[in-house]
Amino acid sequence: MKLGDRGIKFGRTTGYTTGTFNTIRSHCMLPNTDGESVEWCFLGSKYDFSRKGDSGSFVLSKHCELGGVVIGGTMDNYNYLAYVTPISEVFQDIEQRLGYTVHLPEVDES
Repeated sequence: MKLGDRGIKFGRTTGYTTGTFNTIRSHCMLPNTDGESVEWCFLGSKYDFSRKGDSGSFVLSKHCELGGVVIGGTMDNYNYLAYVTPISEVFQDIEQRLGYTVHLPEVDES
C-alpha cells in the first residue's frame, strides 16, 4: 500500500471501517518499548478507523492486499488517529529477530 491509499479493517471494537493513509508518518513512544516507533497515520472516512481493542487488526487495501497492522492510536480535537505498522516492517522485524523469512501465500485469481 502507498500513503494516501484507501484501506479497510475489521476490528474487535469498531468492526468494519474504512479510511485513508495520511501523508504524514508519526513518531510514537509506545508503552513497554525501548524507543520510538515510526508509524503510518490512518484516519477513518466517516467514523474512527479504530479504537481501543482493535490493535492487531489487519489493514487491507481496496484490492484486499495486506498493508499493515493496527498497533494503537491517539485522540486529537476532532478524530481518533490510528497508528498502523506497514506489514513489510513487521516481516522485516521477524526476519531480523528470529532469522525466519516470511512469505504470504500466492493467491490464484482464476
